[in-house]
Amino acid sequence: ASIVVEEGNPVYDSRDNCNAIIRTADNKLIIGCVNTVIPNSVTCIGDGAFYGCENLTTLTVPNSVTAIGADAFHATGWYDNQPDGLVYAGKVAYCYKCEMPENTEIVINEGTLGIASRAFDLSYYDWRTYSTANLISVTIPNSVVSIGDGAFCKCFAMTTVHIPNSVTSIGNDVFYGCAGLTSVTIPNNV
Repeated sequence: ASIVVEEGNPVYDSRDNCNAIIRTADNKLIIGCVNTVIPNSVTCIGDGAFYGCENLTTLTVPNSVTAIGADAFHATGWYDNQPDGLVYAGKVAYCYKCEMPENTEIVINEGTLGIASRAFDLSYYDWRTYSTANLISVTIPNSVVSIGDGAFCKCFAMTTVHIPNSVTSIGNDVFYGCAGLTSVTIPNNV
């Protein structure tokens, strides 16, 4: 229900009584709870930060957040109540929920700042029922600045990806298992 980091901690803080653990050096929210209010100074939400907070039903992610880790909001009431398709958490494309139809082409919303870790790797969440083999293309707008770890992992059917000049950060294993990928354009800013 609450998280407090004592003042003077050299590594972590709970600024503005936010009910979260934030790594001070890079403004990354490491762990939150049902009563967390994400401060505007947070730029990243870590892997599994809210995982399993079943009573977390509402969520406000500030525009300062450009990166979200895998499973950050899974197994929460908020995630369970999201409609099927591409789920956004604030200005970040968080993940694709449910089975993708054949020949899926995704156009990420203009104004989106980031693509979360494992956003399109449905096998990561449940390898028995979900498949990214149906994703054939993704249009990334010029507003996106970061692409998280494994974002397009195992998207077998994608053949080309154009990453806009706005992107400055690309995580590990972003295109792991993309057997059909023959062309990737990576801008100089990365």
